[in-house]
Amino acid sequence: MIVVEIKAYGKLKRVSKREIDQLYSYIKKKEVKKGILITSSTIVSEVNWNIDVIDGFKIERLLKKYKFSEKLTELEWIQTAKVNKKELNMARSNKRSQIISFILENPKIDKVNTVEKALKLSFKTYLSNRSNKIIKEIRECYELNSDNAQAYMVHP
Repeated sequence: MIVVEIKAYGKLKRVSKREIDQLYSYIKKKEVKKGILITSSTIVSEVNWNIDVIDGFKIERLLKKYKFSEKLTELEWIQTAKVNKKELNMARSNKRSQIISFILENPKIDKVNTVEKALKLSFKTYLSNRSNKIIKEIRECYELNSDNAQAYMVHP
């Protein structure tokens, strides 16, 4: 098995050491031997020995080599597009709502990794706390006052 992570970034947005370390930690956790980071960025922080990088330059070379030059405009669009923060925040809020709904609809679930597997996501991406206690806290907040539970959706 190989772990693949994709980062659609601007051409000059750095893939940070923190992001590389997260991928490396996931590789170790899953006990796989190799990871691949694919990014539209051309700037990548130093990577560990078992992570291969396919950056924007390499993607461009591969598209040309395998005669997919018409896709170069799509790569350029990804590299120059501006992220709409409002849409991004709305998408995160919707995903937090989905996580909370899933937790409330499945009272027997008490582990974050069970939620992550079921929803195919990283809990920490949407809620700042990854401890199993957060599941209990969400349920307690919802039981006390559904407005408090909404706070998890807006401000994790």
